[in-house]
Amino acid sequence: MLISFIAAVAFIALTIGVFNDAQFVMQIDTVADRWFTPLRTRAWSRFFSVVTFFGSVYGVGLVSLAIAILTHWNLGVIEFGITAVGGSAVVAQLVKVFTARIRPEHLPWRSRELEYSYPSGHSAAALTLYGMLALFVILFGTVPAVIFGAIYLLIILFVGVSRIALSVHYASDVLGGYLLGIAFLALAVGIFG
Repeated sequence: MLISFIAAVAFIALTIGVFNDAQFVMQIDTVADRWFTPLRTRAWSRFFSVVTFFGSVYGVGLVSLAIAILTHWNLGVIEFGITAVGGSAVVAQLVKVFTARIRPEHLPWRSRELEYSYPSGHSAAALTLYGMLALFVILFGTVPAVIFGAIYLLIILFVGVSRIALSVHYASDVLGGYLLGIAFLALAVGIFG
């Protein structure tokens, strides 16, 4: 529960910074924007559009359904997932309305995202869902399962990167999504052990 508390406090601090256009938030976003500018091409956009699917409602829904089926509808796994993924999704949507942060300038060859920017729901969903899978396979799996755990961690990283590279989120949006995801994943671990 301590990790959940620390992540929640960090998320609240970042949210206040985003809401007040704090200098540290602007610095994070400016530095990241310079790093990601070379990746904002049509070719990279095709790649990152595939990657970002894994954090979308459809991607998370399909993976969640597969988990439910593969675990034979295990109630504990489903409750864990609803707490982590569902909890972070609800809070992310509420905070988006509160902060009302406009998204970055969109790439001309991509359609504009309609919701507000902060926090990144894709990043929060990816961290909670694939973080849950990584925990399960690393804690309960064999050596090959640890490889899958590493793959899940890479998916988390790449979903966040894809959101910045596609110019649909600022880096601070992704960081906020990750902090929110950590808070809810750690909360679910604390509740369900």
